[in-house]
Amino acid sequence: MNTLYFKYAVEVERTHSITRAASNLYMAQPNLSKAIKELEDTLGITIFERTPKGVIPTLKGKEFLEYAKKILIQMEKMESLKLSKNRVCQSFNVAVPGSCYISSCISEFISELDVSQDIDINVERMNSVDMINSVSDGKYNLGIIHYPLEYENYFTDFLKDKNLKSEVIWTFEHLLLMSRNNPVSEKEKISEQDIENLIEIMHDDIYVPYINGITKKNISSKRIVIHEKISQFEILCNIPQSFMWASPVPEYILEHYNLIHRKCSHLSSKCRDMIIFPEGYKFTDIDRKFADKIYSSKNKVSFVEYI
Repeated sequence: MNTLYFKYAVEVERTHSITRAASNLYMAQPNLSKAIKELEDTLGITIFERTPKGVIPTLKGKEFLEYAKKILIQMEKMESLKLSKNRVCQSFNVAVPGSCYISSCISEFISELDVSQDIDINVERMNSVDMINSVSDGKYNLGIIHYPLEYENYFTDFLKDKNLKSEVIWTFEHLLLMSRNNPVSEKEKISEQDIENLIEIMHDDIYVPYINGITKKNISSKRIVIHEKISQFEILCNIPQSFMWASPVPEYILEHYNLIHRKCSHLSSKCRDMIIFPEGYKFTDIDRKFADKIYSSKNKVSFVEYI
């Protein structure tokens, strides 16, 4: 069985299209179709079916694709064994949310690696549900999930079901993040009425699929959803009438974008960040260095007083 075909099938599932998958794989569409047909004949099952929503896996196809993904991940790990025994490779992979203190931690962590040795670092941002699945499937050794405390039972059960363990980084209240020029930034107490006419910048860090609604009541009827952190800061900086809920942001970022944190406990929600990893997983030296750096970065923002 040609395991290269596994890669083809996974790409078709990801794109829901033979044509797009062929383009991404830099091959002709008829050749990809032929490869998928040969794979189906070898397995004796139909992997995909065409629907109005595109090419989607059959029930048997879904089962096969789960196995295929795990095999491809293991093959990647075996490929890494080709490194010379005389070379030290600083290998590390992690899935993270978009929290600024975590992004700051990652840049500091990487800057402290030994550049005279091989470096193989893989960092991907994703939501907590996708992250749990990715760590469970073996794509990542570690992940940092971020969720509202009101969904504690949901995530506890989900982690248990996926045979994952966790370490709590911290539990905190979301803060209002806004420009220093925001019309309500100097108020002693910010109320729901103060922000209901402002523009809320929303991100997907604490969105939980499979649970109806979003994690926080939409106070404002004006909102912009953007998935790129830098864009959010630019908007907050350039549109003083905007705000967003966020975990504490490092001081140097606040200064760079002329932003300010404000407490608003009666509207805020408590959230929790946790490191997750497979049951029985042994932290490598570089894993532990990263974890220590995360706690250090958290301490830098958690001990700051916010008005």
